[in-house]
Amino acid sequence: MHKDNVQIKELELVAVSEEKIVGHIMYTKAIIRNCDKNKFLAFGPISVDVSLQNKGIGSALIKESLKKAAALNNI
Repeated sequence: MHKDNVQIKELELVAVSEEKIVGHIMYTKAIIRNCDKNKFLAFGPISVDVSLQNKGIGSALIKESLKKAAALNNI
């Protein structure tokens, strides 16, 4: 993904707990053929430490990254 310049580095976020990275999300530019709209984002991978899943960390990463994307006019 890095060599194709599709990753949006401003939207790559990590979740930290007790000074350890416990979650991560990233976005890439996306193209949908035969579509009039020309700006799309795809998120993924998204990951959360297995021992901390189902505690809202992934949801928080998605919500925060969508706020940042809106502020950057990416959505």
